[in-house]
Amino acid sequence: MGTAAGEELITAFDKVRHILKAGYIEIAHSAGGIVEILGARSFEDGVEFLPFEAVAETAEYKKESSAIHEFTLTHKNKPLHCIALRVRGDFLTVLIESKTPMDPSTPLLAAYCHAYGDLALSLAPKSAAGDNPSNKELSNIRQIQAMLFPKFENIRGFDIGAAYFPSQLMSGNFIDMKELSDDLIQVSTCVVNGYDSTASFIGAAVRTLLQALSGSSVIPSALIETMNYRLAKLVAGIHYMVSVSIFQLNLKTGKASISSLGPVSTLFYIANKKRAIDLGETQIGHELSKRAVFKDISFMLDPGDTLLYYSEGAVNAEKEDGSAVFGKQNLYDKFRVNIDQPSKEHVQTISQCIFEYIDYTPIRDDILLVRIKRSGT
Repeated sequence: MGTAAGEELITAFDKVRHILKAGYIEIAHSAGGIVEILGARSFEDGVEFLPFEAVAETAEYKKESSAIHEFTLTHKNKPLHCIALRVRGDFLTVLIESKTPMDPSTPLLAAYCHAYGDLALSLAPKSAAGDNPSNKELSNIRQIQAMLFPKFENIRGFDIGAAYFPSQLMSGNFIDMKELSDDLIQVSTCVVNGYDSTASFIGAAVRTLLQALSGSSVIPSALIETMNYRLAKLVAGIHYMVSVSIFQLNLKTGKASISSLGPVSTLFYIANKKRAIDLGETQIGHELSKRAVFKDISFMLDPGDTLLYYSEGAVNAEKEDGSAVFGKQNLYDKFRVNIDQPSKEHVQTISQCIFEYIDYTPIRDDILLVRIKRSGT
């Protein structure tokens, strides 16, 4: 028999499961050698899938005990594609099945970890000290998500660094990168309103769509327009919960093309003029913030030119008494003053300045920073 928590997670999954081509989900809780099924649902009428207890006895399932395990079974002489997601060993397992190959990426699965980690939190009892072990597990999962973000290493002609500071244990926010060709890379950022399992699934959907729709011939504005259309078909109004920025960088020529769904939220330092401008305050920036047009901001980056993407959580970080926020002017100043630092060090310096300004008060929204500097040819 299922539980309310299990059904809640399955309902959240249903909003994006067709993107993954998944046909079945089952959630199992294991404790003391006893397996309890918290919920199960088939999304394809008339199609028979294997229950968790049968899958758990197969050699393919037992082959790996990793947190994210993808494998294929043979069921009635046909392939059955499976993903098993585990929290704290086998404490909680989410089993996803499909008759056709799914397209799971590690970041996408990390988003699912958020969702089933939240379920683990509701199941695990508090210890005598009042410490919830699953709360620690969720924190670990959140750190894993950050670790799965791109490392931006050895990018020809560019120095890129990123910082990510989570405010809560669940979100759909992410930073991603994809090589579109030998000379073209794409950096994407996403901020989803809310911190719950639904936000995680929305972020997973956005990430999957960006990965699937991106290509060397697809400019940022076209990518965002197509993604926005697909999101709107998922659930009415869902695209208004999402802000996305796309940066395409030509490693050979230094050409940059930027577009966004929502605010551009990017500062641009022009090295030969020693000044910075806010791309969100340009004419195209204002138009993009209205979510009514799809355009690109394109220009050449010369050696030393630098971009800084920031989430609203960075500028809206506020003091404990709510008397003031860090603000754009502070961000602008810290960006310019430390412009000669390497990118990784620069974003860490800016982050440190934000936390010092708010006296290390817990942040209400995730802070995401991405710095892109053309270092030369």
